[in-house]
Amino acid sequence: MPGACFTVSELARRYRVSTTTIYRLIDDGKLEHTRTDEIIQVPEEALETYFGSLPGSDDRYLTPSEAAGRTGVRRTAIYRSIRAGKLTALHIGRVIRIPERVMTGVSQR
Repeated sequence: MPGACFTVSELARRYRVSTTTIYRLIDDGKLEHTRTDEIIQVPEEALETYFGSLPGSDDRYLTPSEAAGRTGVRRTAIYRSIRAGKLTALHIGRVIRIPERVMTGVSQR
């Protein structure tokens, strides 16, 4: 039985990005997809390939500003932690989202 498929709108809502970003990933060949009539669907396996692993459907993603607000540090410190590999983040096009679950281990400063 094949895995789940997601529409462009569903992916945009799930990862809190615009539909344009999802279309760009598809057009750039970064996300495999199927097209039925006018509907584009991205299989779960394609997401696992692109992101390395598909997070649970209940995951919430934070912007760097939201993450900074939760930890009490400046946004630049969040970006530095991402660049240094100390904080896991998803890069979707130019958009950066941080899984909320990784923020539970980050202490407030």
